[in-house]
Amino acid sequence: MRARPGPQEGGAYHPAVPPSVREWVPRPVRRVVWRGARPVLAPLTSLRGVRTSTPVVSLTFDDGPDPASTPAVLDALAHAGARATFFVLVERAVAHPGLLDRMLAEGHEVALHGTDHTRLTTLSPIGAYRHLRAGRRRLSALTGRPVRMHRPPHGAQRLTTVAAARLVGLRPVTWTLDAEDWADTTIDTVVQRVAANAGPGSIVVLHDSLVVTATDAPPPRYDRADLVAALLAELASRGLRCVTVSTLVGSGPVERTVWVRA
Repeated sequence: MRARPGPQEGGAYHPAVPPSVREWVPRPVRRVVWRGARPVLAPLTSLRGVRTSTPVVSLTFDDGPDPASTPAVLDALAHAGARATFFVLVERAVAHPGLLDRMLAEGHEVALHGTDHTRLTTLSPIGAYRHLRAGRRRLSALTGRPVRMHRPPHGAQRLTTVAAARLVGLRPVTWTLDAEDWADTTIDTVVQRVAANAGPGSIVVLHDSLVVTATDAPPPRYDRADLVAALLAELASRGLRCVTVSTLVGSGPVERTVWVRA
């Protein structure tokens, strides 16, 4: 459940640089190093966003589908004429296939979050490969179409798990902006955070459901559909249109990140 803010380094690549390196190595030097490393790192990058002047953003939803909350989120998206990408958990999708059918029928995109909410970084390289391969196959069978994108639970991945995802035909997708809709704040707080930081080409991570464990803080008490409706209205007032990640990628050059997180 708990997404965390991603790396914000400038340029087409946004490497996950440890704070100690950021403190002691000047940004121009870091940029030169990463620019030279591009040919090697390209196969191990994740999609972070798109550089575009077209006023489009992508709202992405993790952890569903959930019959208690996903239908109302879909209602809010339909009312606004917005499209989104849902990174789903296969075990939940198997239990609620009708929600997948509705997502696809209404023009949304279905991608893989995981078979369950296991951190890939807790698995061996071969274990991560098998986990992703099985998840992709099962989700493709449910949707009747290829599944091409993957977002790791908790945003947790290593270079070995990125390589595993690539080997099974998945494109890792992280985010430009974490809405932090997992924190127990208010709808206004989340909406203003996104409105202040999202711009053309942004990928925003949200949740249509939450996987809550015993060690997590209490989940938000607001209605998730009310949040989505308020966020869509605010983005529309700023002239931003919400599209799927695949549509967003078609609007300009992609921004890639070397994303490593436990």
